[in-house]
Amino acid sequence: MSLKKWTETKDTLSFRLAVLYAGIFALTSLLAFSIFYYRIHSLTMGQVDEELLEEVGEFSQVHIGEGIKGVREEMAQEVQEEAPDQIFFRLFSEDGKLLASTDMTPWGELPVSSADIMSASMGDPVIKTVKILSRGHHARVIHAAIGPELILQFGMVLEDVEDYLAAFRNLFIILFVAVFVLSILIGGFMGRKALSDVGKVTNTAREISKGAHDRRVDVSRQYREIRELGETFNSMLDEIQVLIRGMKELNDNVAHDLRSPLTRIRGAAERAIMKDTSSQDFREMAAGIIEESDGLIEIINTMLDITESEVGVMEISRTEFDVTRLAADACEIYRPLADEKGVTLRMEIQGSLMFTGDRKKLQRVLANLLENAIKYSDPGGEVTLSASLDGGMFRFDVRDNGIGIPEGDRPHIFDRFYRSEESRFEAGAGLGLSLAKAFTEAMGGAITVVSTPGSGSVFTVVLPR
Repeated sequence: MSLKKWTETKDTLSFRLAVLYAGIFALTSLLAFSIFYYRIHSLTMGQVDEELLEEVGEFSQVHIGEGIKGVREEMAQEVQEEAPDQIFFRLFSEDGKLLASTDMTPWGELPVSSADIMSASMGDPVIKTVKILSRGHHARVIHAAIGPELILQFGMVLEDVEDYLAAFRNLFIILFVAVFVLSILIGGFMGRKALSDVGKVTNTAREISKGAHDRRVDVSRQYREIRELGETFNSMLDEIQVLIRGMKELNDNVAHDLRSPLTRIRGAAERAIMKDTSSQDFREMAAGIIEESDGLIEIINTMLDITESEVGVMEISRTEFDVTRLAADACEIYRPLADEKGVTLRMEIQGSLMFTGDRKKLQRVLANLLENAIKYSDPGGEVTLSASLDGGMFRFDVRDNGIGIPEGDRPHIFDRFYRSEESRFEAGAGLGLSLAKAFTEAMGGAITVVSTPGSGSVFTVVLPR
């Protein structure tokens, strides 16, 4: 494997998962083996110690029945049966003097501990493992009293025990290496399998970046985590597609709504150039251009206000003011428009209601709602502005008995530049309700509408106190 390919491989998540899996397996296997080996070693040595104690007990019985002579004969007989290189016996007095011994040639120099003899003489058997230098193995040795002032030293080689434990260790090493390699392969396979679905998300994103905006991640038959990732990714794509579609519609609407005033401005300028005009005509043309420009500026400023509100960068001031006074001022401003159309404009607010919020933005929200209600009311109709406290929220209702809103148009009336068929003959750019919704949500509230075609509409604004 080349250095570049190795670098690319080791940086992948699947490789790291495989290494992590193998590492965890190795640590847990070593821990399990250590516990198991310690247990096997303890049980094996426990059996050896039981044999030593049992042998001491038999020699105690021989000493009771036959004395030291019987003990010596029993020592010789035991060694002859087992072989001198397998066991040995030595008999000491309480002061450490050697009284009897079997052939110690296979055992080499085996020192005697006076401390062990003293402990044994006090009735506490002493069992130790000692290294037999001449043989490369260990021996298990016991010092125990078998009679008054008589200490027996008995040892047996641990060659069979050590060979058994060594075979167990070697077997574990072989199995550990084999299973460790297998765990790396399995970990790599599982890592690639688990991350293969992530690759599908990556491939989908790559296709989308090339223009396939309708592509989605298939989340069927996936693990829950991958399914949640895919669903979140698909949801994000849906939102992006909605934004793209909205931007396209916005661009189309902006182009449509700005084209007419720009065309009128250009037409007025062309007429002024192409015909013999007086200064009065130029003044009228300038006034018309100013009026159209003001309309364009208003549309652009409104769009900017809506955008700032929606992205959360608009500054929201919080001052305390009287809602009743604000509502009265709004009604006073639009009363001439209502009178001109023959619509009755009423205000239903009991007493003084103090509200803490952005006065100017709330004023524009109510102004847009009142203007819409008057605009789409028939002569002789009635528009009512009311305000009240609803729990911890302020509630504003603008009610009219005008033409109403068709059911198919209601989901879109807050969209920018949206205008229903009934409203296309009325002046306006279709931004009033969008601005009202943006300002209301920027202040932490919500705006809703209930409408019946032919009977009127009720726009409700709810804001936190």
